[in-house]
Amino acid sequence: QFQVHSNIHNYVSETAFFRGSDGLYTDRINLFLAVNVADCIPVFMYDSKNKVVAGIHSGWKGTHKKIVSLTLATLTDNFNTKPENVYVYIGPGISVRNFEVGKDVYDLFEDDYKVVRDGKHYVDLKKDIYSRLLKQHVPSENIQVSKYCSFGDSDKFHSYRRDREKSGRMLGIIGMKA
Repeated sequence: QFQVHSNIHNYVSETAFFRGSDGLYTDRINLFLAVNVADCIPVFMYDSKNKVVAGIHSGWKGTHKKIVSLTLATLTDNFNTKPENVYVYIGPGISVRNFEVGKDVYDLFEDDYKVVRDGKHYVDLKKDIYSRLLKQHVPSENIQVSKYCSFGDSDKFHSYRRDREKSGRMLGIIGMKA
């Protein structure tokens, strides 16, 4: 998947490489979805009743454009997914402590998801994603949020913001086995 920081998400019915997409979803068994990240937030969804999975790359642009909410709405429309049957993992990505942004990006987000510290602006992408899921009635006990920060936990994760061109990428995979 070649990700473009969008809210575009695609159904996957067979092994393929998607250009211009930041979310993938499938109901196919033994078809695994991969998401690349290096500070952006990986989000994985599983509808336990209808057997549907989604893998989402949610950077600040995708988070602002509501990719996670839109993907869940698509699952609801296409597979009759009910929020109470959805389990979500919000994976390791940059934390609010380290995600300094310009005022232009800061102003795009609601007050609940931003912090000013020492005159600098920060955004909490994980909290934004979590809150949107709650607003769509996914039970809090069905959502797990990684405590790890890709930037701060340098011994565990790649971070483009920290390492720039020398940064690698992390790969998250979700699928259902037969």
